[in-house]
Amino acid sequence: MNNIAQNISLVLLFAASSQAAVITVNSTNDPAGFNTNLTVGTLGPTVTIRDAVTAANNTPGDDTITFDASLGGKTIPLSQAGLFIPHVTGVVTNDDSTALFLTSNVAITGPSGGITLLRDTGGQRLLCVAQGATVSVSGIKFQAGSASSGGGAIWNEGDLTVDGVTFQSCGSVPRGPPYYDLSGFGGGIHNVGSLTFRNSSMIFNYAGAVGGGIYNAPGAWLEVTNAYFDGCYAEAGGGAIANLSTNGSIRVTRSTFKGNSQQYAFGNAGAPFGGGGAIGNSGNILIDQCTFTNNWTRESNGGAVFNKGSAGVSASTFVGNHVRTNYMFGSGGAVASEGPAGLTNCTFTANHAPNGGSAVYGYPAPLSMIHCTVVGNVVTNTTLTYNHAVELASGSQVYNSIIAANDVWNTNTASWHTDNLVAPSSTLSNNLVSTNNTYVGALSNNGGPVQTMPLFSGSAAVNYGTAAAGVTNDARGAARYEQPDAGAYELPTYAPIPLAPTSTVFVTGADNAFQFMVDSGLPTTFYLLAALPS
Repeated sequence: MNNIAQNISLVLLFAASSQAAVITVNSTNDPAGFNTNLTVGTLGPTVTIRDAVTAANNTPGDDTITFDASLGGKTIPLSQAGLFIPHVTGVVTNDDSTALFLTSNVAITGPSGGITLLRDTGGQRLLCVAQGATVSVSGIKFQAGSASSGGGAIWNEGDLTVDGVTFQSCGSVPRGPPYYDLSGFGGGIHNVGSLTFRNSSMIFNYAGAVGGGIYNAPGAWLEVTNAYFDGCYAEAGGGAIANLSTNGSIRVTRSTFKGNSQQYAFGNAGAPFGGGGAIGNSGNILIDQCTFTNNWTRESNGGAVFNKGSAGVSASTFVGNHVRTNYMFGSGGAVASEGPAGLTNCTFTANHAPNGGSAVYGYPAPLSMIHCTVVGNVVTNTTLTYNHAVELASGSQVYNSIIAANDVWNTNTASWHTDNLVAPSSTLSNNLVSTNNTYVGALSNNGGPVQTMPLFSGSAAVNYGTAAAGVTNDARGAARYEQPDAGAYELPTYAPIPLAPTSTVFVTGADNAFQFMVDSGLPTTFYLLAALPS
């Protein structure tokens, strides 16, 4: 064999040795005494999930772990001691030795019908992802994992993508009293690396400190899309998500938060937040096209969202969020912000708090509200005088918003109270502020990602606003007109024209622009017959 042939052989041999491997799990067992030196080439006929993870870690190249079709819908109870890999340098700094420990690039894909990884012994984490590892997980349910430090299901220091995954009843401490020890960060996931969380659910996960669903540590990155958070709680704040990172702005998009809570009654003392039934933020966060329903905090601020960092919230709906109390502590039934924040195209209704700001509370930093609808929120106390649906610090800005028909309890005995807006020394422009609602209808589905409160025909809010920089759509994504409506909903100015197939209709524009919509199941052709005016 000549030198050229030898070199080609060596190249081919090297390529084959580092080729990605597909490892198929075909057993639900988790036996004691597994071989920590397994590789893809030494796997036997029976492969457990722990065998698969071990082989992937010990074999060069990117690997895929799949499951035999016969395991679809089944449960793998994890009970044995975890992986110990002494030769790995990028180890997880807070590893529980019982967890599945991923140190290489791995894609884990569940079978049709999914599969559940269940921790059947207490106080043990399910999965760790090491620094430098790129891991994706789909089609898996993580259940009943727990770890005192947090990350009951997953502790992540690498680059983790979660897609189509459910996390249920995972946490950092045993659930409920007397375990209010304010320890444990991230009941479902503790993230100190990069986490993409999409098309996934967090259900009844819990943390003794913050982040009942997800804890995003300082310097970490998080993106949440099309997610569902239900019934998660944390003692000190951020019942569903706690973000402490200023590494860019984490993004939460098109997600639903329902019945999440912060439960330890201690105000803002001794915690990064001390509030935020759904989301607690002391870093940078952007929230877009999300729905917050019936989230709550106990004697703290921000029934749904509490911000101590920098926050932007757009095209989102808040309904039924509140502060629970036996006293009169807690402001911001839906949103409370101590840091700079902006609310755009947001709808607030049926939220309540005992100490003012039944919908929105912004203090001491100024807050901006543009094209928001704030209707039917209630301050729930019997003696205080400072009762408003929106309470903002001086220097705030409120534009093109509807703040109407908010109230206080009818048992309030104070000699003076109001029910809508207070924002001293602030910029207020083109807002409709009233004790009555003659502007919008009930919260309903009107197209778009969130529910909105549509404008009445003939509402004073129609064309009441002025063009706001950067706001070209309403909460549904419908275009704003040159002279927009007040509130989060833009009323279409056209009437439906029912047409038979093959019909022709002429649309004539006025001024320098016009808009029309076609709803048809048939191909539609458009012709521009004449140029518009300048």
